Amino acid sequence: MSSTEREMENSTSASSSAGISLLSDSEKISWAVAFGLVAATVILSNSLTLTVFLKTKLRQRQSTFLLINLTIADGLVGFLSIPLFIYMLMFEGQYSKVLYNVYTFQDIVLGITSVSTLAFVAFERFYAVCYPLLYRGTLPRAHFVMIASAWLFGVVIAILRVLTSLGLIHLKTFTYIMVTSIATPLLITCVMYFAVWLSTNVKPRYGRIPDKERKLSKTLFIITSIFIISWTPFPVANIFNTFSKKLASFSGFITFTYATKLLHYGNSLINPIVYTLRITEFRKKLTQIVYKDSCTSKTQSCCKKKRRFSSMSGAFLCPARKE
Repeated sequence: MSSTEREMENSTSASSSAGISLLSDSEKISWAVAFGLVAATVILSNSLTLTVFLKTKLRQRQSTFLLINLTIADGLVGFLSIPLFIYMLMFEGQYSKVLYNVYTFQDIVLGITSVSTLAFVAFERFYAVCYPLLYRGTLPRAHFVMIASAWLFGVVIAILRVLTSLGLIHLKTFTYIMVTSIATPLLITCVMYFAVWLSTNVKPRYGRIPDKERKLSKTLFIITSIFIISWTPFPVANIFNTFSKKLASFSGFITFTYATKLLHYGNSLINPIVYTLRITEFRKKLTQIVYKDSCTSKTQSCCKKKRRFSSMSGAFLCPARKE
């Protein structure tokens, strides 16, 4: 890679050439293990979350459509983004520019899709709480349009990043675009939740807000707040990488950048935890799925013992299992 290409890598990935060259082999392995553990947890937690959403009545609620989309985006982070990141971390200088562009493209698509989806979630909560009568008449098509828009927005920004890598767009110009594409959805999200707070705590527009809507809005606000706290430090670090090359090559800042990237990816496993703590139906179904095999095997064992005992007394306490 040329020096210019290496500088471009600095702006969007903690696996920058400058950063990795300052890491020892043991440090690379340590970071790789940390990111690998996060990837495994992200895949497992979001797979379980998707299963719960699809196997319960939650899937019938329009508000769940956006959460399913967010779960898919988070799961793909574990399947695609983190493994590619680990590969680039461990094989610094040995991967092609094509691989780097593939990594950058999907990383930006998933990131922008997530932040855009959260903005749509906030807007949906605003509409459901402040205009409940109109919200009840909303067709599922509206949610599918929001989902498609979130992915399309992510793809457009990712394409601009590839064009930047090819030298067709100036790096600083793209940085401004990237900052705007992140800041705008976050600003919309904050405004929407502030409006929801006013509606639920000052004077409801259409009478008393149902407790279910209040709790769901609070849950989604918690998810959004955690997202902002854990997700934004890495883009901020990238801004410093872009505009301060001396700082970007400082070993302490390199460690900080990797830590923010780990936190950045770690956000993808937070949502299932919040769902479990805040949504009763989700928690019950998740518990049932996790312990299903264990409970089934224990029940069968119990039934066998009971059949043996009851056969001696001439009665069966539980029916024989049909093969």
